[in-house]
Amino acid sequence: MYMYFWTFFCFVIFDRLIVVLGDKFDISRCPKSWTLLNRPKNHWCIKISIGTIPIAAAHTLCSRENSKSVLSGVQDSQEYKIIADLARRNIGNQSRIALGARRSTDCRAGRVRCFEWTDDVTTGNDAFEIENWTKSPESSDVDLDHLMFSVEDRRISDVEGGRSVDGALCGMRSLF
Repeated sequence: MYMYFWTFFCFVIFDRLIVVLGDKFDISRCPKSWTLLNRPKNHWCIKISIGTIPIAAAHTLCSRENSKSVLSGVQDSQEYKIIADLARRNIGNQSRIALGARRSTDCRAGRVRCFEWTDDVTTGNDAFEIENWTKSPESSDVDLDHLMFSVEDRRISDVEGGRSVDGALCGMRSLF
């Protein structure tokens, strides 16, 4: 009985110490097979979830990976490289990945930044710069309200909800 109590006590103390030190010493981690990204205001875990599915339903791939994960946005060009490498290794060079973005309600023809991230964490706008698009976004076509990342050329495209993708970029907060 004493041994069980001591083991439990040490575990609780150690667990609390890690949580307390996590804020000060940058002890962050992700679930197994997820990749840790250090973003300006937080730590974010990503994973390419594999499955051929209409892009409008891609969020279900993420919820299957982890109940806390969502379709993720892309913070900056460095993350694009990481995502492309992960997708290339896990799915292949010709793959297309769903990103967590939606067409903003105030989008008008001719605007480049017609999309916003849906994960409530991503703040970067590098993805919305015109040089990152396969072609100029179809600002006037509100049916093209999803973003797809092409691994081969590292470009994004706005597509309609029925378009099939090979996987989804899933994200969640780190465990600490």
